[in-house]
Amino acid sequence: MDTKAYILHANLETDLATRASANSGLQEPVASHFCGSKNHAPTGFVSLHTRCCALLDASELAQAGKFRFARDSILYAAAHALLRLALSQHCPEIKPCAWRFTRGKYGKPGLLLPKPSPQGLRSLRFSLSHSWPHIAILVTCCGHCGIDIEPARTPAGFEGIAQSVFRKEEYVEMLSSPSPETHFLRLWTIREALCKALGCGFPRGFPHLYIQNGFTSFSLHRHPLSAQSLALCNSDFVLSACILTKQKEVETTIQEFDFSVFDVSRKFSEDDIQCPAKQQQIHLCSGV
Repeated sequence: MDTKAYILHANLETDLATRASANSGLQEPVASHFCGSKNHAPTGFVSLHTRCCALLDASELAQAGKFRFARDSILYAAAHALLRLALSQHCPEIKPCAWRFTRGKYGKPGLLLPKPSPQGLRSLRFSLSHSWPHIAILVTCCGHCGIDIEPARTPAGFEGIAQSVFRKEEYVEMLSSPSPETHFLRLWTIREALCKALGCGFPRGFPHLYIQNGFTSFSLHRHPLSAQSLALCNSDFVLSACILTKQKEVETTIQEFDFSVFDVSRKFSEDDIQCPAKQQQIHLCSGV
């Protein structure tokens, strides 16, 4: 049994060397981006959108076209293309464009397995999160999993938000922490990750989760959860990942994917991945 987990992160702004001043075109409607002769988006983003869409199935392509703004369409296409690449990195027998997906009762995505299935595929789990310009993918065979990533910008009035959605004990712990802003983002993202792992969705599971003891103890309806979690915090984003497992330890690899060199015609391999570990602050936690 594979006792490892793999996280892929990508930053579209960094990869394509464009910042807020170059993003104005991305806020325009999708049709003005990808239809007709006029194109107001940075060239790199339009090219990326085309390359990513080459890996998507019909339902994903339809969803990518439903977004109001081009930026959201590009982020969606890139995130789902990266998910397919990550799954094929784990299971090379299946090409990235060949993966098919299904959804559970509350919208949790899962794999629609081919018949016959390659060995070990039935235990393969994944989770996806994106928040402009970040994408995060978690793939593991250790158990049901969830991941959430948010920009490292605390929303205005976060204390009021925390008071309304977190438990009283969590709220008090947040206020007494050295950095309530960072604590809020960690608490929010681990809650999202747990909801995804449990398959209960947001906001259905939010009020019933309890996270305490410095993110090392998790419970649902006051019943303890066996879980492994990881948090990664830096100046750009806060990421939390969670795996529901009784394993004492899950070896986790975090890798940075560079979309600037992404080419669908080349086989996805370790050579396409770089990991700037010096920029990452990693917190490993376990809940029992």
